[in-house]
Amino acid sequence: MTSFRQLLSAGAVFVLLIIGAGEKQSAQNCAVTLQPGQSVQQAINAAPEGALVCLAAGTFTENLTITKNLSLRGAARDQTILQGAVRVELDRSIQVALTNLTVTGSRFGAGVRIGGQAIVTLDDVAVTESFMGVLAVGSARVTITNTQISHNQYDGVRGEGSSLLTAQNTRIVENGLDGV
Repeated sequence: MTSFRQLLSAGAVFVLLIIGAGEKQSAQNCAVTLQPGQSVQQAINAAPEGALVCLAAGTFTENLTITKNLSLRGAARDQTILQGAVRVELDRSIQVALTNLTVTGSRFGAGVRIGGQAIVTLDDVAVTESFMGVLAVGSARVTITNTQISHNQYDGVRGEGSSLLTAQNTRIVENGLDGV
């Protein structure tokens, strides 16, 4: 007869196999995985609607404009750095997700600017050392989770017009004018 300990060990191995398979499947879902030096904007433009564009660890220096349903995922917040800004704005509803990356160094605008009817999720993102952290305008809807918005010259997070911002488990600290 099989002991409880043997079943538990078999169950633990089974769980590990499932988790490992999930991580592998997640990497396979990337429409493209970019290395530093490759153009993120070109990949966004070429990606099909709803695609997942993945960024390897390293620094990417460019400003991005996203005008379609898309997910942009880095390797990890402290490993994938976007030196520039991300702008998501369209007069129709689009859904965009930014995960596992740092956006830094936008000197003349927001690190992440969301406008129009865009619905954007920031999860495990840092927005830092920009003129403004996150700016939502128009009727944009923004959900911010597990994120740090800090060391921006002006506001950490700013909502204008009828925009709606929701934050959970997020640190908005040490910004020049206002946190929110």
